[in-house]
Amino acid sequence: MNVQAADVSHDGSHRLVDVAICTFNRSRFLRICLDALLPQFNDEYSRRVGVLVIDNNCTDDTARMVSELQRTYPFIRYLQEPKQGLSNARNCGERNSEAQYICYLDDDGKPGEAYLETLVRILSEENPDFAGGPILPYYLSERPAWFKDEFEIRRHAPGTGFFDCPISGGNFVVRLSLLRELGGFAPHLGMVGNKVRLGEERELIERYRRRCSEAERRIYYAQSLFIYHYVPPVKMTMRYMLGRAYQSGKMSVVVKRESVRSLPWILTKLFRETVSLIKLYRARAPVDLRVNKLRGAALLIGKLVGLVRQACFLPAKMVRSSFKWRSFSNHGS
Repeated sequence: MNVQAADVSHDGSHRLVDVAICTFNRSRFLRICLDALLPQFNDEYSRRVGVLVIDNNCTDDTARMVSELQRTYPFIRYLQEPKQGLSNARNCGERNSEAQYICYLDDDGKPGEAYLETLVRILSEENPDFAGGPILPYYLSERPAWFKDEFEIRRHAPGTGFFDCPISGGNFVVRLSLLRELGGFAPHLGMVGNKVRLGEERELIERYRRRCSEAERRIYYAQSLFIYHYVPPVKMTMRYMLGRAYQSGKMSVVVKRESVRSLPWILTKLFRETVSLIKLYRARAPVDLRVNKLRGAALLIGKLVGLVRQACFLPAKMVRSSFKWRSFSNHGS
């Protein structure tokens, strides 16, 4: 079923931000996300804020569900990106947006009750290059007794204001002109279908950092700009948590262009973390302390593996140029 965007005139010069939600076969959670977001619209926001739903090869009832919502909310635009991958879907949103900013929400996210009001105020008053806020967990099943909310809370700054900090990809706002100048999201990073890959938003910010001095960076973090993020049962297992930490470690080598010269430091830190972990288990320390130590060790192992693979398989010239994508040379032009 091919659903077209509703017949609405979109004047990009008056639109402050487009909220872009990329989705792949998760219509149930997409509906929860939209049911939390759309009632926050009023007449002013309907003129200043757009909604883009980017279908990345869905085979479920996503198209029908969006078509039904368009009858009530005609400003929703439905886009299709046939090339699989979250970065490709995000770049589709960028190509089709005409707003000053684009705000990426995960399809299994649920915006906070005053999310839209907070977003419009921040972008209007603070004029950031990037913006974001905390991600808090929500559940549709019972948690294991050992599993703590903090394992899924992502909070990258101690307060509200401008910080040189990361922004979580599920609650990620960027100035559209800057996103185009940077060349969009890297297609070899980020989720592809159900395959877990990470790092596309962190790599984008690393590119931004390399081109700006610390004094020039305008990354705004707001504690009130929060979303809830669904935590399925599979994420409440040690196997998943350690696997994700391991993948994050490998990803950070690529994203931050870490050098093999950091291997001695990583080995030393891994040794210290292992000793500390043994002490925690012997002392029967609280579960959350032990879990966080295990995750830290898994992340370091991922970094170690990433650096060893880089040293063994990539010539120095390839490592230095691994972020130059010819496919981005005309992106957004």
